[in-house]
Amino acid sequence: MIDDNEIQRVINSYPVLWEDKDAEPAFCFIGCPHLSLNQIYTWNNDISKALKKAGKNRISIKTILSAAPPVIEKFKEDKEAYAALKAHGVNLSFTCPVMYMNNPESSKKPIITNSNKMRTYSTARFFENNDILNMIVNGKN
Repeated sequence: MIDDNEIQRVINSYPVLWEDKDAEPAFCFIGCPHLSLNQIYTWNNDISKALKKAGKNRISIKTILSAAPPVIEKFKEDKEAYAALKAHGVNLSFTCPVMYMNNPESSKKPIITNSNKMRTYSTARFFENNDILNMIVNGKN
């Protein structure tokens, strides 16, 4: 039977491929596969709320939301939402995070992600969405 406990057991079994398992994350990639427009809005709202709750204005870990170019352009049309995202220090990119991690220099960096796909095909370390949100707002636990 697959239940929450089994899912957590599998997640806990993921290997940490960083040279220093206790390193501070250098980057966070969200969006592998690329995010939809709705998902960008959701992350923008969640980050804004978490920052406000923490009494902060900017994220603590450089974070990149990846989406297809037309999705990014559509989001940028919403000047207020895009300005808030940028003010919080979050970047948008159409570059595939897995391709970024294929660079030998990049693969040495401690990268975090909420993507099982990225975790499977790179050295990025997987965390669930709530943990990612907490880390990018407050730094590594």
